[in-house]
Amino acid sequence: VDGVQVTLADLVQAPVTLTVTGANFGSATAVFIDNDNDGVECNTSTFAPTSTSATTRVFNIGVTTLAGPMPLNGASLCYDVAPAPNNLPQIAAQTFTAAVDLTAAGGATTVDPAGLPVGTFIQNGTVLKVPYLFSNRSGLVTFVHLSNNSSIAAPYTVTCLSNGAASAAGTPGTVPANRSLSLDRAAIGCPASSNTAIFTINSARGNVIGTMVRTNGSTGESGFDTAVGSE
Repeated sequence: VDGVQVTLADLVQAPVTLTVTGANFGSATAVFIDNDNDGVECNTSTFAPTSTSATTRVFNIGVTTLAGPMPLNGASLCYDVAPAPNNLPQIAAQTFTAAVDLTAAGGATTVDPAGLPVGTFIQNGTVLKVPYLFSNRSGLVTFVHLSNNSSIAAPYTVTCLSNGAASAAGTPGTVPANRSLSLDRAAIGCPASSNTAIFTINSARGNVIGTMVRTNGSTGESGFDTAVGSE
């Protein structure tokens, strides 16, 4: 109206924050933004988080970052973990989103843009699926045999599935290095309605293999099936 060009500073003032949300940051030793545009990703922490929680990292990016000279276009979101064998707890499979929270300057009105996906961890480690594990047949005993052929202990979690019911968490555990475990229903911790167990194991694929064993308590006859994912 008065002929003066409107700038970003007329609309937005500090603080301007970027919130990155995931499912679980528990395995991260550091989460930061590399925005130095030097052609090498994640070698410089341009922005460190100003607040953290189990599922979020909040970065105070400031007003000038939105306009340059180094806007966040092309910036890298970096997630550091400790090198093996110390990369515990497990890196959770999850999708990360980022959302900007704007603060309106005096006399201005702003609307925060919708959050956008910025990356995904598909799965860390090994997933072994054991379908039709549990049977109600009298005298039939079923269990899972896990073998760890590596020199590093392999922690695992269990997800229990059943027909037409929500999934449930089983009992987590660890397969010791260069050892084996045999787990019955009680040790796996699945509800009585479950028929499938999924083991998510914090170990490189191929280190831990699984076998389902069914034994007839009366005859002693046994059958064996390889867990899906052991191939």
